[in-house]
Amino acid sequence: MPLRAVLLLMLVPLAGCARFTASQEVLIEDAIQLSNVTVADSLYGAIVLLMAEAGEIAWGRQRIGRMPRRARTQPTRWLLEQIQTNGVVDADDLQAWKKHAPIAALTSPCEPTTQLNMLQLDRDVFALAGTLVHERTHALCVTHPRSQKRLDNLCDPAYVFGDLTETLARHRDADARLRVLRPLCPALCQRLYDADVVFACTPPK
Repeated sequence: MPLRAVLLLMLVPLAGCARFTASQEVLIEDAIQLSNVTVADSLYGAIVLLMAEAGEIAWGRQRIGRMPRRARTQPTRWLLEQIQTNGVVDADDLQAWKKHAPIAALTSPCEPTTQLNMLQLDRDVFALAGTLVHERTHALCVTHPRSQKRLDNLCDPAYVFGDLTETLARHRDADARLRVLRPLCPALCQRLYDADVVFACTPPK
């Protein structure tokens, strides 16, 4: 085989391997650290458990079907303990992914690896921290039934855990207190409002 053809064959797989840029790697490391600090915050755990006790987190058989049996009686508490004890994610479990679509990340249920869309990383560290926690719940076997759309899953555990991470992290940073404009779970909004995290979303009526 001609040398030129051999070199081309060698370059084909390399061209298909996406890699984070240096600035993206810094953003990711900062988001990992921020997410771990936020889920360890006492207010984070308090809000999550209050919502669970009030039945405000949408579980259902379809969302817990792949979770370990021991987790299914108190899935919110189990999920919280797993994330707080083992950390949100290791950098080695994040893979660069190029997808020309409004998809931030992808994690197969019960798999540790998360694909981060490097074309959707033009966000701040708070939003990315929320995404990492959201994806971690999928790694812990939480699934969205049928639809993957936010509006169909506002109060499911993945969105509650992820959105709470972003809003509480912003609250703890005086320079980042910007209202989250996308829709959030109404019950989460009420809990945030009750905890004086009033900037997070539109005050409940």
